[in-house]
Amino acid sequence: MPTSLAATPASPPAARRRWELPALGALAVLSFVCVAIDIRTVPGGLPAHPLFVHVPVILIPTACVGALVLMARPRWLAGLGGPWVGLAAVVALGALDLTINAGKSLRSELGLGNPATGGVIARIISTHASLADQLRVFFILFTAVYLVALAVQATADGSSSGVPFGDRIFAGIRRLPGVTIGLRAVTAGLALLCLVWVYRVGDEGAKAVWYFRLHAPPG
Repeated sequence: MPTSLAATPASPPAARRRWELPALGALAVLSFVCVAIDIRTVPGGLPAHPLFVHVPVILIPTACVGALVLMARPRWLAGLGGPWVGLAAVVALGALDLTINAGKSLRSELGLGNPATGGVIARIISTHASLADQLRVFFILFTAVYLVALAVQATADGSSSGVPFGDRIFAGIRRLPGVTIGLRAVTAGLALLCLVWVYRVGDEGAKAVWYFRLHAPPG
């Protein structure tokens, strides 16, 4: 057969460069700027905490439930669902910091900072604030582990992570026996933990708001 007609091996497709992974990583780092931002009121003079709290209350469960679904179906993780859940987690993380800071300011302005002298409401709010701080730690861990799990799965097809040295690191993680399954298991566990803590934080907050109305004497 003439050389010109000889079959030539097909060249492998060029690895696709994923822009979502470095973008999510950068947003995750930038979200920590919110730790230093203290917005006490919104236009109109109302406290900012009751307004801000709606964002993490919606986005944290959304990110956690989405992560649970994706951990059960890892093939979906590399699709559009994975980055969208990651974006929800990163935005929720920044909103959680703003909400906690606004809550601390409101607590101070109401004079409820000392649970020993502030009565039953001060004690409820102290528990509420303590649980919120714990939730922040859990959710930081969840977001970090989820983003790693997302990057490991998303680059399994040869796509480039777009992160310096990332491709080598994520490939090394995939070569370790049981690590990818472990990542998914830890992500799922943290997601469940965050869901429980969102409920606990909200429950204590509701008690603080409704305590006197529920326990007021008739009339």
